[in-house]
Amino acid sequence: MRKKIKSTLVFALSIGLLFLLGFYIYLTNGIDSVMTKETQNQVFETIQAAPALPESFYEQYEKINPNGLERSYTASLLSRFLVKPKPCACETIYVHPGYFDTYHPFAPPIFMYEATRKVGGKKCLDYTLQITDFVNGAMGVEAASKKYFQKNLASLTDSEVLDLLLMMENPSYFNLLREEGRERLDKRKASLLLK
Repeated sequence: MRKKIKSTLVFALSIGLLFLLGFYIYLTNGIDSVMTKETQNQVFETIQAAPALPESFYEQYEKINPNGLERSYTASLLSRFLVKPKPCACETIYVHPGYFDTYHPFAPPIFMYEATRKVGGKKCLDYTLQITDFVNGAMGVEAASKKYFQKNLASLTDSEVLDLLLMMENPSYFNLLREEGRERLDKRKASLLLK
């Protein structure tokens, strides 16, 4: 009986490992199946062209997501088997189905893998913050900085940078112009700083 259980367990584990290996191979080679070379060039050049943020944004982002700027998408996927997943910075990009020439459920992970590989975490974060709608008419991080703090990006304090980075997660929930939004943001920030 034990021998049968052991062989069934080994078989199931082997099938699982084969599936993961197949998915990894597809993930690393699948970008051409969802985007033409022309679309890839256009999308990745747009991300690469995003203006660099002040260094304080990267430092504060590390408080929210330690090693997130350096973490590969493969490591991010594997972390999902742990209690607390650890995302890579390229997962902050909203992957709209319109980006793809052929869309299927694996298209976003394939895109995020390629984005991490081709442009890196810092450029992904730069791009995401430039296109995020921070509500109240503040489209992009520069507009949000002026709207909520009446400052340009380089003049923001670390606390204000952290506010904008946390706000990026859910701008309407952490709306700085509403008292309950400010309270939620302060609670979230306090929990981060206690770590």
